Amino acid sequence: MALQLGEAIKRLGVRPLDRILTRIVATHAVLLLRRWVDDPDLTDEWANIAIEARLPSGAMRRLPRPTHPLCGCRWPDAGRAA
Repeated sequence: MALQLGEAIKRLGVRPLDRILTRIVATHAVLLLRRWVDDPDLTDEWANIAIEARLPSGAMRRLPRPTHPLCGCRWPDAGRAA
């Protein structure tokens, strides 16, 4: 079924676009960027979390995520390793 849907989408003149999802993702990216610009050293609040957007409301929820099991790396530590 996924293959049929993919082929049908390829035949369309204009690719479908989910405007609501696009707007939610763009808004969230801008909010994260603004928080980083305001205080670039404040990255610990983003460590070990995933941010989930609930549809159709667009409500954001933070979910805890552990460090990488094989190496123990975290996003905030990536810039400090050099």
